[in-house]
Amino acid sequence: MNITYHMVPKQYFESTDVSIDYKSAAFEKEGFIHCTDGEFMVSSVANTYYASIEGEMLILFIDKDKVTSPIRFDDEKKLFPHIYGGLNRDSVFKISKMIRDRKGDWIFPINEAIRCIGMRGELSSGHVLRFDSTELGATF
Repeated sequence: MNITYHMVPKQYFESTDVSIDYKSAAFEKEGFIHCTDGEFMVSSVANTYYASIEGEMLILFIDKDKVTSPIRFDDEKKLFPHIYGGLNRDSVFKISKMIRDRKGDWIFPINEAIRCIGMRGELSSGHVLRFDSTELGATF
């Protein structure tokens, strides 16, 4: 499975019409849906762009091979795919809540990271998962 992730405030996602393809709140302005490849990058992106979000954040687990709209990497490192069109909902195979650690930073849910390892044998980034019990989270 070729997985990418999209983070979205829960309130916005739940307000979208489930009978049509999903488009992010910024889609009309930017023309694409932001995604992030690699579990280790999800927390970094969340803390950079969504640190001030008070409500719940969701992670959409997307199988890129099932996305019907064009996907393009506009960054040199090819970590941040952009979906140029609506996201067909059948390409989303899981939705999970982001969690915050004791410091208030967003972290990728550890149980989801373990499931991703189980699905593919390793994290998509190739990084090793270490548990850090002092933060009740994970480091990558």
